[in-house]
Amino acid sequence: WFPDARLNFAENLLAGRAAEPGREALVFRGEDKVERQMTNGELLALVSRLAGALAAAGIGVGDRVAAYLPNMPEALAGMLGAASRGAIWSSCSPDFGVEGVLDRFGQIEPKLLITVDGYWYNGKAIPILDKVAAIAARLPSVERVVVVPYLREAPGASDELAAVRGAVALDAFIAPHPAGPVDYPRLPFDHPLYILYSSGTTGEPKCIVHGAGGTLLQQDGRADQQEEAGVERDDEPEDPLAVLGSRQQARRVAGQTPDEGDHGGGQDGGGQHVLAEVVEGVETRGQDAFVEERPAVECLQEGRQPLQDHLEVAEAEDQESVEED
Repeated sequence: WFPDARLNFAENLLAGRAAEPGREALVFRGEDKVERQMTNGELLALVSRLAGALAAAGIGVGDRVAAYLPNMPEALAGMLGAASRGAIWSSCSPDFGVEGVLDRFGQIEPKLLITVDGYWYNGKAIPILDKVAAIAARLPSVERVVVVPYLREAPGASDELAAVRGAVALDAFIAPHPAGPVDYPRLPFDHPLYILYSSGTTGEPKCIVHGAGGTLLQQDGRADQQEEAGVERDDEPEDPLAVLGSRQQARRVAGQTPDEGDHGGGQDGGGQHVLAEVVEGVETRGQDAFVEERPAVECLQEGRQPLQDHLEVAEAEDQESVEED
């Protein structure tokens, strides 16, 4: 389709945000432990700095960037930074075991791995740098491991990072690269954007490639489906980020703040504890929003629908993931 078209997925999603730098772009809730907001200006700055750091690390068109991240702002920014370079994004939830990650990332030979020091689940801190060290040791294609802070403000003491081959903290990775305009390469319509995976329940997980052009069209299609389902356009943001349908990172919550207009939102964590907390928080903000339960699964709960149905789905999927790993 559209063989003569040239586009950049990240450029399309970020277009126009510079005109309203103070407007809320993302709302994030990591169970009841972490709550953050990110403005358009902050998102643009982080994406541009990541794009510069990725370029300096030798990441270019067609290279694979793998993410071992929860559903958090850095995941979305990392995806946009990779897409801005023409790189291909792939991800796994940090609750996957080492073998589950290697079964997936081992097939795509990523050049760079972005991860966290750990994540929150049902009120507990789950460190993962030991798993990251084992994964990096068995992925020879990985030249750099970027560690995002989540459990700690300055994640990964030097000794912990030293145990991970090629590891560097996110702040150090982007430090030499100031925020500024991004030189987006314009790529073919079918240029690969994401590599997703089948479940792996009947054998090795199979790679599923999504192209940039088709995925971009899908964003607008999701908005059309919501309109057909009775969601008023006045109530639903027109912002492409608000209907972004990529995995993990990019699968996120959509809604409107009461007075400031559209934004994207995201939540990480699991179980009834976190879902009840987040739904309550969303409702008190006056938002009509979707809440995502785990980073690598579909959006499980919409504010208009009964919570209990989705809690049962979430618990079943969590148990299935543990048994599979």
